[in-house]
Amino acid sequence: MALAKGWRTCGLMSDTEYRIMFEAVSEGTYHVPVAERTPLERSTLQRFHRYIEFYSIENNRLYYKGKELLCESKCSKVITHNYHKSKGIGVRRLYHLLERRYTGVSEARIKQVISKLPDYQKRNAKFSNKAPLKHVCSSSVRSRRYAET
Repeated sequence: MALAKGWRTCGLMSDTEYRIMFEAVSEGTYHVPVAERTPLERSTLQRFHRYIEFYSIENNRLYYKGKELLCESKCSKVITHNYHKSKGIGVRRLYHLLERRYTGVSEARIKQVISKLPDYQKRNAKFSNKAPLKHVCSSSVRSRRYAET
């Protein structure tokens, strides 16, 4: 069974890809000659032509299948704003909240951004000064002999 066209979501775009895509969607074409295009421009425009019916522009923002498309520079701002707005909910719940409005947001990206926030670090302290593990060998039942390391 073949999958319907456009079944995939659009991932997080770099700022350059976002600018190229925005220009292509708003004008319907891209004005750099084909011979002078960079590999990044070619791949972005190929994605645009493949899924042209799913891209749109509303209020000077780029949308993909009705969800706002985020670029790398906006992603961390959106995540931190929504994290503080929702009073510090968890990563998975925040992911599902953002998934309804934005495309290009992943759970791993949210975890990466939130783990750097001071509020999150206070509540979820990570202790890295644990004692090293000792290797245990047993020669018989219920006897332990620590391996020398």
